[in-house]
Amino acid sequence: MIDQAFILAAGFGVRLRPLTGVRPKPLLPVANQPLLGLLLDHLAGLGLKRIGLNAHHLAGQMAAFAAARPPGPELVLYREEGFIRGTGGGLGQAREAFGGRSLLVVNGDVAFDFDLAEIVEAHLKSRAAVSMVLHDRPGLNQVLVQGERIVGWRQDRAPGPGVRRLAYACVQVVEPVVFDYLPRDSAGDLIEAYRRLAAAGHLVRAHVLAGGRYWTDIGRLEDYLELHRQVLSGGRAVFGRRFQGPVCLAPGAELAPGATTRGFLSLEAGARIAPGAEVEDAVILAGARVEAGASVRRGVLGPGLVLKGRVEDRAVVAGGEP
Repeated sequence: MIDQAFILAAGFGVRLRPLTGVRPKPLLPVANQPLLGLLLDHLAGLGLKRIGLNAHHLAGQMAAFAAARPPGPELVLYREEGFIRGTGGGLGQAREAFGGRSLLVVNGDVAFDFDLAEIVEAHLKSRAAVSMVLHDRPGLNQVLVQGERIVGWRQDRAPGPGVRRLAYACVQVVEPVVFDYLPRDSAGDLIEAYRRLAAAGHLVRAHVLAGGRYWTDIGRLEDYLELHRQVLSGGRAVFGRRFQGPVCLAPGAELAPGATTRGFLSLEAGARIAPGAEVEDAVILAGARVEAGASVRRGVLGPGLVLKGRVEDRAVVAGGEP
């Protein structure tokens, strides 16, 4: 087993605006716990000793979160000042601290139920330069695979028979040689680095997940809400954990008698649902309130928002239309 990991978490989360205007995407809660915290707990449970984390958008919140973490693996935060370094540059900046031995790399906006220890073990046995975890996701399948070898990306033409397209699950294991192909102090793209890596004769390996494994990112509002439905109403485990549902109340949250609830409901600390309010399939962030006569259906309320009207199929933050 390896002893270090790196989490890519610097993006703007454009598709989840306006939520990501007030909180970075990896810190959005799942059942009232930051998604990033759930991932870090899972990595700590694997026995990892050091975990790197890059941040750019709302980096101050990321730094405060990292500083407040309980004792565990050493957490090394890289603040990307001035510009986003991309998937290649974000990892490349960690060359000195993390580039000397095998490294598990995970995107900070995904949730899944597959076994990372099994993936790492298979990678170490393969002697590949990098193992990318892939699965079949119609609409997202952009990686060309032949046997266990990745032979192309995105719009590349299939080079011959026996080639299939699969999707990247945002998890990979890399060897030190990979850092020779990554930028150290500039932006860069992992795919372009891996093209050069493969051209130099290194094995860029596909670790293909068996069918039925759960995976999602939270790039869109519907994905974020569906993850809550899975874990709170469907009993789905992510990162090896199950959650009590369908209503999940953080300490200090209040669901008043006389409020009507349907589906799942997740309330962060200080959130309040008043008597006479209606909520269905909703996530209410810290300190937000749904007043009597107001309703939320398939929506998210940002921190501190006071809702007196109706929200359906959207996210709302303070300063937006309530």
